Amino acid sequence: MKVKANQLYDFVRKTSFNGAIPGSVYKMTELGLENFNKTPDTMGIAHGILCKSNIKDAAAGFSFGIGSNDKLMKCLKEFGEEEIDIIVNETVGRMHLVGKGLQVECVMTSPAMIDSTLEQVPESLHWDFEPFVINSDTFKKAVNYARILENNTLKLKAENGELMVVNGETNFDQFTQKFKVAAPDFEAEYGEALQSVVGVLEGPLRCWAQSNYPLKFEEESTAYKFMAIVAPIVAKE
Repeated sequence: MKVKANQLYDFVRKTSFNGAIPGSVYKMTELGLENFNKTPDTMGIAHGILCKSNIKDAAAGFSFGIGSNDKLMKCLKEFGEEEIDIIVNETVGRMHLVGKGLQVECVMTSPAMIDSTLEQVPESLHWDFEPFVINSDTFKKAVNYARILENNTLKLKAENGELMVVNGETNFDQFTQKFKVAAPDFEAEYGEALQSVVGVLEGPLRCWAQSNYPLKFEEESTAYKFMAIVAPIVAKE
């Protein structure tokens, strides 16, 4: 398989939430290079497709498992924007990243040993309501505000066509961003998992949300399609 190293780097970074998901299985499907992962605490899910138009010479059934997405990203970064060959040798459990003047040998991990891999979104989750559109910068600002307040929670509240993104607690230091959006009324609170997700999001996002329900994002470009799901913090009764 041939692919530009920087495009694969971005894809790995995005679908692993910048390494928060340690290992992944990457499979060539009729749509492109695809993976489907969950975070170790199961609070986040990522599904990505690197489109076929960005890939050359990929054989049917091509796949590889990697135990450290963080290490794979570091290796890919060494090639910059160069197009590289990815050669998989299942017999010895090795994958080679081959550029013009550099070759990197990576130890592959058996898919059976990667417990972060999923096959599909849990059947119990359904988003049969309309999404709203918001820019990823909104959430990136919220992550920065969380650092200022040293508070990892983030509240979203939509009411009468206005979305409030709130950092901090009532009657204490607090940041509140307000936007006019075509969102249904809802209210939910999210923790550190959301921070991992929004760190890799870019541009306009389609979002599905309702009270105390997982928040779903979709992002799409000419290079990839990406979906992320974040579970809310639900108070125990």
